Amino acid sequence: MSSRVLISTEGDLAVFRQQLSGSATLARLAAVGVVDASDGTTNRHEFVQTPPGTGKSTAIDEVSVTAVRSGAYDLVVILSPTRDVVAERKVVHTPPNGIRVQVLRARPSEACGTSADRLWKDYERRGLGATGRAQICGACPHSATCPWPTQLGAALQGAQLVVCTSAYLANDPFFLSRLKTWTRANRMLVLVDEDDVAMTPFRRVISREHLQQHIRVLEHLLATSPRSVRRNSEDLEQLRMLINASTEDLREGDWDIRGGVQTWAAEAQTAGVQLFGTTFRFIADIIRQLKTSRPDTREKLSNGDLSFASIPAIRSVDAVIYSGTASSKILALRLGVPFSTPFNGYFFQHAGTTWYNLASSLGSARNFQRNAPQILDAIARLTASRMLIGKRVAVVSKKRFAQFCRHELEQRLRALGIEDAVVVTAADYRPENATKNTIVLLTYGLVGCNTFSDFDCCYCLNSFNVSERVLDSALQDLLADDYHIPLRITISGHPRRRTASVLRPTDRFFDLAQLAQEALDQKESGVVLQAVGRVRPFTQPREILTMQCAQLPGVEYTREFSCLAELRNAFSLPTRLTADRDARSQSVAKCREAGNTQVETAAITDLSLRTVKRHWNHRHDH
Repeated sequence: MSSRVLISTEGDLAVFRQQLSGSATLARLAAVGVVDASDGTTNRHEFVQTPPGTGKSTAIDEVSVTAVRSGAYDLVVILSPTRDVVAERKVVHTPPNGIRVQVLRARPSEACGTSADRLWKDYERRGLGATGRAQICGACPHSATCPWPTQLGAALQGAQLVVCTSAYLANDPFFLSRLKTWTRANRMLVLVDEDDVAMTPFRRVISREHLQQHIRVLEHLLATSPRSVRRNSEDLEQLRMLINASTEDLREGDWDIRGGVQTWAAEAQTAGVQLFGTTFRFIADIIRQLKTSRPDTREKLSNGDLSFASIPAIRSVDAVIYSGTASSKILALRLGVPFSTPFNGYFFQHAGTTWYNLASSLGSARNFQRNAPQILDAIARLTASRMLIGKRVAVVSKKRFAQFCRHELEQRLRALGIEDAVVVTAADYRPENATKNTIVLLTYGLVGCNTFSDFDCCYCLNSFNVSERVLDSALQDLLADDYHIPLRITISGHPRRRTASVLRPTDRFFDLAQLAQEALDQKESGVVLQAVGRVRPFTQPREILTMQCAQLPGVEYTREFSCLAELRNAFSLPTRLTADRDARSQSVAKCREAGNTQVETAAITDLSLRTVKRHWNHRHDH
């Protein structure tokens, strides 16, 4: 097991970042490798665990450039979690000299126009990309200057650095091999920013209805098209067997199906729409994925649909995955490859960061709305106290509660005397328009955005928890139903902790039982760390408040609270009732000191005479 290495100072961080350099990374890759028994090639896979702010984005850019210029690889692919992250990359907005960089863009929906965009979205949902490019793009007045329809394929020949979102690989497990063919590359390196590729659901379902449509389209084309070839006849025969196959047949058969109409997709899609109208879905690509799926993932469902898991093909290329919140064991399980972990024992936390945690279920999705008044009152008072001393504050919420929290928090801050307090969402935040009293509201799920690195404090308004169904998908998405082991999540202990385990004691010896807690940590704690990581608590002095029934991986709490009252006491935050009582007492005291009678005080303060009498002799030291 790796020894513990603490990174807590600027000097520590500078030394660590040297190990992320292009030359250091390529040297490590050259020193490790796993021989693929199927073809004898040696493939190298590394997992770099580094939290937000420690230099991940800079490292990815540097490694990509070094890999190309050194001649070690003739194609580097950078997969990023979102298009915003793609746009932020230095190699995108300032391309390196002498390297051909190709950025894969999203369809320009605004340029398409409302009606065309609506039609395109329907075509994309039904897999009718070839039809859309022929019909919609073909009739578009911008077609001559729009690069999007032809950005894949021959247009990529000679590209040395391709930058795109990880969705390309998540949606098409053969995407990397296609890139290699299109660019005519021999040696490919894939750099993955965060673990989206590995944690996207791999389960595919081919409905019986769509399979019947596919067979009918193929029969039609074989009867009417002079372009039909023998291979499509062979595919048709296999498809007819496939639709009647049992689970045992699915697992035993080779199912060498190309997809039947892959070479003339536009013609096939046109025929499908003519035959079946808006119910038609083109499934040639999904059918092709069946052949490369693991046999034990395949099954015939009770309604006749076919189900299997399609894993992104990353085994045959060198790859580095960068993430501060993923588990190398979960990545290896889901992607089917082992990873070297050179930084497994590294621990990051700035010496000036204070990290508090409320280990309570108050903020869970089930409980938040009824507890919101007391939670938001406490956070508003804490936020106000920090803003009064010049600190900038960010808050975090679940998306479903974001607008409610934004409105409530803003109103409470103004009631506390910060009249110019403004709470804006991450999407609406503009640094150039912000004031010292602008609070940004982030949401769980936000990754890769570096806009909020100058905020001093980050407070979570609620918890982020996942269901047993989500946990099951993370661990057993690759398994057919008859292989599934029931899992459960329980809450116990002091401080309170959410624990994942197998439901049946007899299953505790399976490897899956040992990975359940790691999967829960990744799906819950990882999302929380990504959100609060936007303010850089690992590399800058920050004040953080999370609200999880968990020990966040890689975090040492400065203090942990079991209830909201403990948090209030620690920060000297009165409850709203206490604050109102103190305010009334102060008003009465001021009137008394001015020489007013109790009756006059009641009139001045708009309080009842009974209330004035109750506070009249109260000693107020403030």
